[in-house]
Amino acid sequence: MKRFFLLLAIVGCMNFVSCSDASDSNDQNEIPPQQEELQDRFDFSGVDYKNLDIAAIYDGDRDGENPRQFRFPNTTIIKGQLYDCTWVGVFENSTGRRLFEYLDSEQPFVGYECVGEVYGIYFDEEMCMLIMQYPNGASLSSYRLDFIVLKENSILRSVIDEKALCAPSSDGVFNRLAQWTDGILCSYYIDTLILYDIAKNELMCKIAEFDSPYSSDAESLYWAAAHPGINSLVITQSDFLHCYLVAINEGYLYTREYQLYSAAGALETNKQQRLFEPLGVNFDITYIVEYKVRTKERILAITTRIAYCKTDNKTYREAKTVDIRLENDELRVEVQ
Repeated sequence: MKRFFLLLAIVGCMNFVSCSDASDSNDQNEIPPQQEELQDRFDFSGVDYKNLDIAAIYDGDRDGENPRQFRFPNTTIIKGQLYDCTWVGVFENSTGRRLFEYLDSEQPFVGYECVGEVYGIYFDEEMCMLIMQYPNGASLSSYRLDFIVLKENSILRSVIDEKALCAPSSDGVFNRLAQWTDGILCSYYIDTLILYDIAKNELMCKIAEFDSPYSSDAESLYWAAAHPGINSLVITQSDFLHCYLVAINEGYLYTREYQLYSAAGALETNKQQRLFEPLGVNFDITYIVEYKVRTKERILAITTRIAYCKTDNKTYREAKTVDIRLENDELRVEVQ
């Protein structure tokens, strides 16, 4: 796992920091010039910086366009090891102020020496939440996942799963923790969707089974919440466990309605709606979708069909406005 973070740092995040400089230094306590630049830029007060082995840096202003990594503009996330424990710092780019800091010094398995790895991170002005992953000492093929909440100078820990069958870094994903709706965070690991209530510090549901013909419901819902550019998630205002997965593709509107429970999920309805009248085989057709509004309560999009007729060598354009919104916790769809 550490080797993965080092590779990630070299390829995408650490053009100006090299951990090898620290190991090649004649004096192990000497801070390499690149790390001196970090120390000058950010507030490391109270941190034993000489012994901090930095493994990865993510600058939200510079690297924030990668949807599969952290997406926090105006901040930099630094991850490393300190005293053989994972250390994470969140810094404000404009001032260098340290917003959050976490040292993973708690050993989850008695008698088993392991180093936690960051599986997900989320923060706002008042709190920071991390998902930490640990190799399970009893079964090296499974992992323990913990929620860590940093809030008001306190650290709260809760166990998500003691035997999670997941390897978070295997597909290159650097972060899997996102906002589901106000006050609720979500995460995903192999076939499992979890929702966590920040205010209550409580795991609301852990869903690995869906009453659905699709095998990827948990993953689809998570990615829709984390990255609406893939598809869109509309959540009812009064019940965050009732949601719709919406996608516009190739002239069709697809809508799935889900009801989530503490340990299971159900696909309530599955609809496919044609947006344009069908054309003959003599047409080459392309579609363009432009989103005007995309929130967790409304989607407004303009879909344009461009049809080239091979018979008369003419191009025809037709546009439809698709308005999807929640009204009194019911989904309304208008196509004009």
